[in-house]
Amino acid sequence: MEDCNIIVVFLFGISIGSFLNVIIHRVPKEESIVFPASHCPKCNESLKWYHNIPLFSWIFLRGKCAFCKENKSFSATPNGMSLLMEFCGLYSI
Repeated sequence: MEDCNIIVVFLFGISIGSFLNVIIHRVPKEESIVFPASHCPKCNESLKWYHNIPLFSWIFLRGKCAFCKENKSFSATPNGMSLLMEFCGLYSI
């Protein structure tokens, strides 16, 4: 049961971190946080739903866009990981 709880906290933490990165990226540009769908900033190709799985898609795509193969920004990963560690830390208290 304890392992299940850690997995849920991990998934919740990384999802919230990913969503906050969307907000950090789009709000200053006065873009909607809902529409349009996520896209590659280099080739503007809309990403598929499975390209947006936090952390896992970044690892599987080796940090590159699935379409143009340009390197994705790594800056979002530390933000998401730091929030994930905070969630896990709070859970362990």
